[in-house]
Amino acid sequence: MYFFRKLFKLPGPKELGVSDHDALESRDFSPDTEGYCWEDYHADVKKKYPVRYFFAETFADFIRYKIWLRIARPISDLKYWLVSHLFPSRKYHMLDLRQPCRKDDINNYDCYRYGWIDVPEKMLFAMFNLLDQFIKHEIKNLYCPSEEDIIKEPGLQSQRDLYFEILAIHKWWFEERLDLIKNKDKRLHEWCEARKDKEKRQNGECDTLFKNMQKHEEDLETKLDEVISRLMKIRRSLWT
Repeated sequence: MYFFRKLFKLPGPKELGVSDHDALESRDFSPDTEGYCWEDYHADVKKKYPVRYFFAETFADFIRYKIWLRIARPISDLKYWLVSHLFPSRKYHMLDLRQPCRKDDINNYDCYRYGWIDVPEKMLFAMFNLLDQFIKHEIKNLYCPSEEDIIKEPGLQSQRDLYFEILAIHKWWFEERLDLIKNKDKRLHEWCEARKDKEKRQNGECDTLFKNMQKHEEDLETKLDEVISRLMKIRRSLWT
């Protein structure tokens, strides 16, 4: 543990004169390392300072892994479990699929609060709700180069494009998509009303309205697939 390592402090690689600094490579991570590494260092200090090495490394590791962590880890895990299940803001393992209900909107498209929904809708709500969380809580920490920065360093253009692509996808889902849904719903209403009119059913107007409704629905799904693809392309960049 740190207490023993501080009390029985061992000289570092620089103090031993085997390196210009206290950072060395390790053969555990770089098997082809040929120079002086951490394994060599430990062998040297163990040989030169056996008592100090025993208390600083061997005994300290025994206390830490065999005693301390076996007591502290379950307590820490229990605390983390309680916090993650009792505090709403810390329930990172739970996906909230609920969709907003707007008081000024009679139709309230996609106003989902509870109950059964099919897998396709679950997938959509999960993806874009996570994007919404990123926008609300994390995008403020995402670096967005200014136009002046781009002039000085053109390579930063991709980072600026990423920033505005995230905003564009978010805006499409929460604003532009709703306009498309309203438009599709309007076509559905027109078709339903036409079906009540015998003349419109006979002169083919009803069929035309049905095809028009289908086209708007297909256009919406095509656009949705496109936006999902764009979201997947930037998925690995949604962290700060």
